[in-house]
Amino acid sequence: MPISPSTFRRATQSPFHREPRRVPGVGPKPARCMLIAEKPGEAEAFHRPLPEPMVGPAGRVLNLCLDAADIDRSTLFIVNCVREFTSYSKPTREELERDKPELVQDIIECSPEIIGLVGGYAVEWVLGRPKAEMEKVHGVPLHVDKLFGGEVDWSGVVLPILHPAGATHSPDSLPMILDDVITLGKLLDGEMGVVVDEVGVDVDYRVVTVSDLEDILR
Repeated sequence: MPISPSTFRRATQSPFHREPRRVPGVGPKPARCMLIAEKPGEAEAFHRPLPEPMVGPAGRVLNLCLDAADIDRSTLFIVNCVREFTSYSKPTREELERDKPELVQDIIECSPEIIGLVGGYAVEWVLGRPKAEMEKVHGVPLHVDKLFGGEVDWSGVVLPILHPAGATHSPDSLPMILDDVITLGKLLDGEMGVVVDEVGVDVDYRVVTVSDLEDILR
């Protein structure tokens, strides 16, 4: 039987070879809440049975925080700004622009009340802000009526969230990530509203101690 060119390439490639893999969004449409992260990693691109955003080590941190905040992950639509895994690098403008139409379409189809922007690049891109300053804006809900610097009409609440991958490199950041996700849960439950309407203002944070974290996870 003749061997197809694609089969031959797969058979002769090194086991360490990695072609670009696209990672689509996952979750219900419409969805009351979307999580928009930055760019998939290898664990997301080669997840089985299908590529899926926010899995692997960062996904485990996210799941831990969602459980603590009593948020059912299956109710969220989760997607990345950049859909293609090529390497562990920050999203480029070219990648962001390439995948923007799909992201805008997902937002339209989900029609969410709340969008969680996971990581500084997601905040900068979706809100059209040149510098996110995540240390100031994470966990602070914002009411917006435009996305992508005014290009897309959408009215709702945006919540900047520290990326869960940060906890895999710096465990000390876990309480802050958890606090952001708990804030998301309060927004979904109607226990909290918008407290500011402008990115970049100074805010006071509620500090979560190790004992607080243990109490939450019990």
